[in-house]
Amino acid sequence: SEELLKGNKNITELSFNDCGLESKAGELISEFILSNGKPSKITKFHIFNNCLTSAGAIALCPLFSNSPEMQDIRVSTTRISSDGGVALANAIVGSKKLVRVDFS
Repeated sequence: SEELLKGNKNITELSFNDCGLESKAGELISEFILSNGKPSKITKFHIFNNCLTSAGAIALCPLFSNSPEMQDIRVSTTRISSDGGVALANAIVGSKKLVRVDFS
């Protein structure tokens, strides 16, 4: 919910799995987390088995590019095409702390 994500500066891990999320969810998640200030403190972000599509993946890019502490990303089984995958890859290219990435 918006209240949980917006204004909570302590969140470091997020998992949205098998929730039926669609492309608008990517935009809202990114917006709410970054409303707490940039850079975010997110270290782990999992969103799999959803209908995110490329539009949702592209909407998550600001979150990924503003999360320098990110260590673990799983964005799989989300109906993302190559456009969305390339956008995500470009968003994390400067992430120095990543130890696990799953875009399967």
